[in-house]
Order: sequence, then C-alpha cells, then structure tokens
Amino acid sequence: MEDIEHGDAEKGFFARISQVPSLAGGLFLPRPMTRLSMDHAEKCRVADEIGRRLSDRLGDRILFGVLSGSVARGDDTEHSDLEVVLVTRRKLRVPGMSPYGYREFLLGDLQTQFEFRTKSEVLGLLAQVGPYWPMQVWLYLEPHVVCGDPRTVERTVAEFRRRVAGLPDRSFRKGAGHALLWVRGQLAKVRNACEAGDDARAAQASEWMGYEVARFVALANRRYYRYADSRWLEESRDFPLLPEGYRERMVRLLLSRDREELLRTASQLYDGCVVLAAEQGILMERFEAMDQLFHALDSSNPRA
Repeated sequence: MEDIEHGDAEKGFFARISQVPSLAGGLFLPRPMTRLSMDHAEKCRVADEIGRRLSDRLGDRILFGVLSGSVARGDDTEHSDLEVVLVTRRKLRVPGMSPYGYREFLLGDLQTQFEFRTKSEVLGLLAQVGPYWPMQVWLYLEPHVVCGDPRTVERTVAEFRRRVAGLPDRSFRKGAGHALLWVRGQLAKVRNACEAGDDARAAQASEWMGYEVARFVALANRRYYRYADSRWLEESRDFPLLPEGYRERMVRLLLSRDREELLRTASQLYDGCVVLAAEQGILMERFEAMDQLFHALDSSNPRA
C-alpha cells in the first residue's frame, strides 16, 4: 500500500510547501513554530485534497471522510491543526501509521492528522457509552464531509444516528456511573495535592476533575459535546439535569489557584453529582468483598 505523496506541480497549498533540510524519507530538522497564513477555506481545501487522493489510492475501501476538531466546527484560527477521519469498509493502514490508525505530521507548516476507522468500529464506539463517549461521537452524527459518495454518506450517517437513538436509558446510566467513578478518583487527587501544599498539582488535578464532571453531566442528560475543552460549559447551558451550583462551581474549579477554595469546590461538585446520580438512578459499581468481585467476573465470563 502506498503512502501519501505531493509534488511541486500541485496547485494551491501543495505547490507552496516550503523546503527545509531533510534527514531522510520525509523527516525534517525541527525549526521554530511560525505563524500560518491559512484561513478556514484553505484548510478545507487541504482536507479535500487528502480525502480525494486517499480515495483515489484506496478506492471503495474508503466510505467517506470527515473533518474533526475546530476546522469541522468552523471556529479554527491560523494556529489550528487539521484532523481528517476516514471511515473505511475494513481495517486499513498506510506506511507510518500507528497500530491504532493514526498518522500525524507537518504538511508544510500545517500540523495535520488523518485517521482510519472502520464502519464497524464507529458503530461500536457509538454503542459503547462510557466516560469518553460525550467527546467522541459528534463528528459522526453531525459530519463535515470532505470526500465520499453522497448516497453512501447519507445511508451511513443515518445508520449511525439510529444506533445512538436506539440506545436504552440504562446504557447512559451505566456510562454515567462509570464517569462518576472517574470524578471520585480525580477528587482524591485534588485532596492529595491540596493536603501536600502542591499548588501546581492541585491546579492540574482540578482541571482534570472538571473534565470528568463534564462527562458525567453529559451522560446523565443523554447528550454529547462538540468541544473537547472547557467550552462544554457553554454547551451544557440547556441541559435539564445539572448538579447544584454547577456553572459557578465549575468556573471556580477551573480558575481558582487557592488550595482551600479548590478543595471546597471540588468536594461540593462531587457531592452535587452524587445527589444527581441518586435522583436519576445512576449507580457506581461497587463490591463489598473480594468474593463478590470474582463472582461477578465469573458470571460475565463463564469458563468453557
């Protein structure tokens, strides 16, 4: 299977890729990060070109390609990278790609990544409701398509949406319970850092806890986010189910550098999540004894 190529004969961006001293085979000496003069439309053209050339090489093994990240949302800046996801019929890899289907590189000065995911992998991702789910699904449910037959895209995206629409409430309750375990784990890290007097570690743990709380809140509401950063706080404004004082406490958790305030706010947020979980029948998996754990494991994975 061949890798991506580009040459000086290409028009537009591909004809202007700057040349720097090459080490070997597409590897270049690092240089200072420069300011890109590339707008949204030009990044979309680059994505279209990547999608078209991969489709030309791999044929109908690629169903379609979609943008991810800020370029997909249309709020990218000159500093933003480019992410393209190719939905494939079966598992595909090109040279230099990670075992998980990623390849990341500089295309000129543009930080670029493309990823292969099979249709069955996407359907599995959509059906497996867990802590990562709210941040992973939107690009498949609201796709910005860069290549592919329109009828294939329409049928496949409709199938993706049906898969999510058909998920039972218990899947979201189970996923929310898992996410709440992560919130609890991050609260412990906030407490450890604050009690140790470690400001930097307390700030980091508080930020991570904010992410876990956001995941829990989305799952409790059967929702997903278009953003994978603190802008999900704005997206949650219309969620019907929120812990008490959610927005104000999240802002304090993310912005405060006072250890006492961080510890107090983190505890309040967790307690609020616990109350919401109790009201919605969301349970965390817990075993009172080792025998219970292994009984559950034996029941879920019976021996032949």
